Amino acid sequence: MENQSKESSEYNDAYLEASNLPHQALLSATIIDYLPQYIFWRDINQRLLGCNRAFANFFGFENCQPLLGKTAAEILEICQSNHAYAAILLDADVSLVTEIAQGEYTSDREIIQTNKFAYYILAISGADPSVLSYFEFRKYPFQHPSTNMTGIITWVEDVSDRQRLEVDAKANSQQLQSALKQLQDTQTLLLQSEKMSSLGQLVAGVAHEINNPVNFIYGNLDHADNYIQDLLQIVQLYQALLTETPPEIRELANLIDLDFIMHDLPKLLASIKVGAQRIKEIVLSLRTFSRMDEDQMNAVNIHEGIDSTLMILEHRLKPSNQHSGIQIIKNYGELPLIECYAGQLNQVFMNLISNAIDALEESIEKSLSSEAEGNNFHKNHIPEPLQITVTTELINSEQVQIIIADNGTGIPSHIQNKLFDPFFTTKPIGKGTGMGLSISYKIITERHHGSIQCVSRVGEGTEFMITIPVRQSSTSRQK
Repeated sequence: MENQSKESSEYNDAYLEASNLPHQALLSATIIDYLPQYIFWRDINQRLLGCNRAFANFFGFENCQPLLGKTAAEILEICQSNHAYAAILLDADVSLVTEIAQGEYTSDREIIQTNKFAYYILAISGADPSVLSYFEFRKYPFQHPSTNMTGIITWVEDVSDRQRLEVDAKANSQQLQSALKQLQDTQTLLLQSEKMSSLGQLVAGVAHEINNPVNFIYGNLDHADNYIQDLLQIVQLYQALLTETPPEIRELANLIDLDFIMHDLPKLLASIKVGAQRIKEIVLSLRTFSRMDEDQMNAVNIHEGIDSTLMILEHRLKPSNQHSGIQIIKNYGELPLIECYAGQLNQVFMNLISNAIDALEESIEKSLSSEAEGNNFHKNHIPEPLQITVTTELINSEQVQIIIADNGTGIPSHIQNKLFDPFFTTKPIGKGTGMGLSISYKIITERHHGSIQCVSRVGEGTEFMITIPVRQSSTSRQK
């Protein structure tokens, strides 16, 4: 008991000696005393050397006097405040810490050993476990200039309100970023849809204007063929009945090569008829692809949409200087009419088939480039013939699956998860915007409540699998 009194007296003397400071130091001590933060300093043995008024008040005392010389355990015994908060404040029980919200927790002994400043924020739960209180710690090592006594100055502040505001601000920022991204994606989709709608109206208008004269030509070819056949019969009859042809007629017949005309004219008419039929098919494909009713959901034959897309892209499938042509293999299943936005679905088919053609052409370009450099790696992986396979299938009577696959060189695995990101493209500048697959993804997933996946292996090819419902919900139809 006498030892404790003596020890306490020594700390009291140290405290009084510390109070006997020059004017500037005394002013600093006064300012610290009135700061709202909890400020205290302890020696290497964790005994309190001094504190400000806020720290003393927290433990239920008017000043630091009753706490001087006491360890954390001794202070907790006489603590008149929240025991959990007090234990955290004194760094007496780390197990009460719910999380380290910021920085790295460092004990007083580590700070003295390393002689480095420490900063961290600890969180503990109160009566309500869902509500956390946050305490900001700043610890500074010190050494008394005359006595060489070492210790720690600790500055603690309750930053619960600030921390919650930061958490809320961060959550709000994430929500705003998510909303902004969604808005940007929606804006992009709307712009693309508006562009496709305008293009569809233009194509439909041109197709309509072409369709009328083509129908007129095609409808009159049969009559023209009949008339010409009749005229040729008359000519043949004249040739048979006239025993001697007048010199003027014979000279003109030789000049115009009448025999050749009579032989070739029916073939010429047949060729014109084939050409007119071809124009009619192209016009029909344009009208099917454009789909003036794209803003409405209707039950359609999606095979017609695929065929119209292939018709429009047929010029890219023909043989060229670089390849012998791209084969289209159709594995069409028996499908019912599918409720969908036909124009938008055709846009997806256009994007995927165009990408497949691009991939095959790019494979050939790489092969030629590698061959020129004396490297046959790519050449060995180019299949012959080049093929795009379109497969449709009804699955579980409620969904339809469309698979568009090519037998090109495939897509590396490290970029497959980026394919549907907006503005991501592997094509050179000027050849791709990176929006085709992103828009296709939104059309399939958001507008048709389906899914689209990519499966690709380098050297084996790539396939895109689209799955959409056969019938959309009533909510979907109203959107």
